Amino acid sequence: GAFAAPTIITDGATQTIDCGQASHFTWTLGANRTVSTFLNPVGGQIITMEITQDATGSRVLTWPSNVTWPGINTVAPVLQTQAAARDQLRFTWNPGGGA
Repeated sequence: GAFAAPTIITDGATQTIDCGQASHFTWTLGANRTVSTFLNPVGGQIITMEITQDATGSRVLTWPSNVTWPGINTVAPVLQTQAAARDQLRFTWNPGGGA
């Protein structure tokens, strides 16, 4: 199969992730940011996000309420905070309950 380069998310305060356009995204955080929603996903779609800290680091990312995190505490993972640190997160879209 063909592989596509990740879709670059232009940094901004609040982002809508359009899963109808791509499934693999990369984003360098320039400040604390928020993902407002995943738009146009389909059931079973795997969404990969590579999150990179800018040269300052210590950026925080807030996820939409329809993201369910695995585990006992069901809380979002803590991103690495060093300058230029990169985390990769994968989501599987569940049409009945979100990512």
